[in-house]
Amino acid sequence: MIRDFVILALWLFLNAYVSSLLTSFNLIIMTKQISKLAIFFCVISLLCLSAKCNNNKNPLPQNSPKITFDLDQIGKDGLGTQAGSKVAIDYEYCIPAEEKYAAIVRKIDPQLKIMKSSRGRIGCTKSQWLCMGNTHQKDWRKILIQLAELDFVAQIDRTFFE
Repeated sequence: MIRDFVILALWLFLNAYVSSLLTSFNLIIMTKQISKLAIFFCVISLLCLSAKCNNNKNPLPQNSPKITFDLDQIGKDGLGTQAGSKVAIDYEYCIPAEEKYAAIVRKIDPQLKIMKSSRGRIGCTKSQWLCMGNTHQKDWRKILIQLAELDFVAQIDRTFFE
């Protein structure tokens, strides 16, 4: 992005330099036409650069090594296939047993359930709380990726209820 602005600044400088040279040679009519053309290209270039800048919003990664199940097997609606039918995918992970960590994960996933005395299949310790969620919600992938990016979340496993 910075490189694009440097190129644009260099281009503008060269246009101004050429315009000043043409003026010094008393080519007034030609200079006015080139100046109008230069302004037109500057405006178009700025519009293109601003559109490019808006599209580079550092998107979240599509997967994380902390997530132990395949997110690509889940549809946009948050439903995966299990025994031939569409179902929400339940998942679990552990967080340190403190309210400040619970507040952080609840902010990311408001539908989250926190079990303070259960170990879960993932095996939370006594100094951890079990967190359970599912993919049947808006922005489920974004939620999972944001949870996986937290330093205090070591792993996110799929949960199967019996």
